[in-house]
Amino acid sequence: MLLLTLAQVTSEVPEEENTARIANYWFNLGIQGFKELSYEPNAIVSCLPIGIELDGRSSSVRSYTTHLTAAICDSMLQLTVTNKTTIGIINGGTVRIDDILRETITQYDILRTLPFGNRIVVLSVPGHVLAQVLTIGTLLKGSGMFIAYTRVETLDDGETWLFNGTDISKSGLYYNVATTAYMRDHTQLNNIDVTTLYDTNVTQTRSLMNYLTMKYPPC
Repeated sequence: MLLLTLAQVTSEVPEEENTARIANYWFNLGIQGFKELSYEPNAIVSCLPIGIELDGRSSSVRSYTTHLTAAICDSMLQLTVTNKTTIGIINGGTVRIDDILRETITQYDILRTLPFGNRIVVLSVPGHVLAQVLTIGTLLKGSGMFIAYTRVETLDDGETWLFNGTDISKSGLYYNVATTAYMRDHTQLNNIDVTTLYDTNVTQTRSLMNYLTMKYPPC
């Protein structure tokens, strides 16, 4: 029987020279790539107050709406406020950091959190379609397509969805929704009754940076 002993890797563990050289090469190449996209990876975006944590662990963001995924949704609503958006939704799999963000947050932290170039779009969605999207999305717990949301609620585990106390599936109304082009194209939002009102051409990454800077300014 093969017995394995786990050892914690800390800064006290000496680097293997060749491995470190190769790792640093690719790391520096990535940093340069971010700079070419007009990011400054070491720039401080935000300083979170003690006790405020943005949970980006995979097991969390694919199971329930965390402070982080709620912040991403709220950042999209802030970006599209002139489009009168009322509900924000994303898929949990868009978050890739698998860690908890605390205290000082840099652009690199946000780039690790949201590495994909998901553009934010504004959709006009019939209430019954939006309710279907939310119900299916919450059933996909543990999957990257699990849906996180803000400004809408369910009191019966996803069977009924309320906006300002009204069942959206029966309201007969259309709702202006802030989401991503990926969500639009890969969920039931890809529907002839759903209209794209505006493509912001702004990524989730940039939107979250701007939101956190405003909500929790840099130290």
